[in-house]
Amino acid sequence: MNSYYRTLKIKLKYYSRVIRSEFLRILWYIFLPIFAIERFFRQPKESDRKKILIIVIGGMGDTLLFDPLFRRLKEQWPQSTIDVITGVFGEMWERIGSVDHLYYLKSTKFKPPWNYLNLFRKIYLNQYDIVAEGISMLPPRGIYPVLPALIFKVSQAPVRVGRIFMGLNQGMRIGIDGFRGQQKPIEKTVKNNPILTHMIRLEPPDKRDYHESAKVFEPLNINFYRKKNEPKLYGNVQKDTWARTIIRNQWASNDDIVIGLSIETTRKIKSWPINNFLSILEWGIRDHLKFVLIGLQKTPPESPLKQFSNQDLLNLSSHTTLGEMISVIQQCDIFLSCDTGPSHIAQACRIPSIVLFGPSNEKEFGPVDHDLHTLVLPPAKLDCRPCVLGPCLMGNTCMNLIQPETVYELLKKKTQTCLPSKVHGDNRQSHQPPKILIKI
Repeated sequence: MNSYYRTLKIKLKYYSRVIRSEFLRILWYIFLPIFAIERFFRQPKESDRKKILIIVIGGMGDTLLFDPLFRRLKEQWPQSTIDVITGVFGEMWERIGSVDHLYYLKSTKFKPPWNYLNLFRKIYLNQYDIVAEGISMLPPRGIYPVLPALIFKVSQAPVRVGRIFMGLNQGMRIGIDGFRGQQKPIEKTVKNNPILTHMIRLEPPDKRDYHESAKVFEPLNINFYRKKNEPKLYGNVQKDTWARTIIRNQWASNDDIVIGLSIETTRKIKSWPINNFLSILEWGIRDHLKFVLIGLQKTPPESPLKQFSNQDLLNLSSHTTLGEMISVIQQCDIFLSCDTGPSHIAQACRIPSIVLFGPSNEKEFGPVDHDLHTLVLPPAKLDCRPCVLGPCLMGNTCMNLIQPETVYELLKKKTQTCLPSKVHGDNRQSHQPPKILIKI
């Protein structure tokens, strides 16, 4: 009986989501005449400038890897305006110079209808030529799964590019007790999506030799390629000065070799055993290297990292904002981590890095400048990798096959080719950050 009521509750929640999304559609159509009159009196002058709107809501690495796409679009249409709908990593977006404006969806549990209506109004008034779904990893709650489709509809853009299953109500179903369960995958049952004019077709994540951003504008015959120095993050004078003072003036010097280190991962399956990191620290400190630990999580009092003195290991984990963390990474000579967001930041700051890949697909997320960045893969050829998210979620993963001796040997070699000969400061020019059109 409890199972019955639980299933009923889940179904009612789904129908509630559908009703709310339909209510927003109706609300939009009611206010459309008012917005149309406003747009008539605000008609812009005729221009060849292309106006492009792209949804980019994903992980830190995914977000950064869209920067090369924005740059290719600017090369294709030099006078274009590129606006982005996002909701995360605001301090990182401030340093991406290839974007003009941001729509920022704050991570709140509930947004009143008029907030969405204001967002739709802004999009409608801007009269975009192209609207594209770059990546939309929205939380699976409320109406978020169909929000991209609503955005596409209200834009009334002549060109709308997205995945075939985008915006379907099935995406709001809750996968429990068979409610979504036995259905065929949505993308295989959908033959056409009337919201779109062009459809993106991707290989499964474990089969790709490209990042998703490479395929977004393929239906429009836009050639995508990623240069060695991309993605690129610009400087922030205030935060870079702060990081230089902390790292190079107060703790280390310009003659010290500083290794940036991140031991966190978004998923446990991508983690490298903590004992391996401890070995790297012990050997590095013995060889007079200094380490800076960055991350979001606070180091617990019982952590084995506490055995290292502040002279050798500067623990900034949980003590910096994202913007400050970017500036700290810029002060490092080498960066070492698993496949995580900070490793992508190091690459975007042109800091030599060593990145450990296990289940992750290095062809999709790995750096392209192999002179500056080193990939470390499991030594054995495994038919199961890349597996992206499993199946060995609860057991030992292929990350355990990567030996700390191998990683440290690569680190030592990198210290010989990446000596701190530069003047540690901000060698990245500042830029005008993208303007925020709306926050909701």
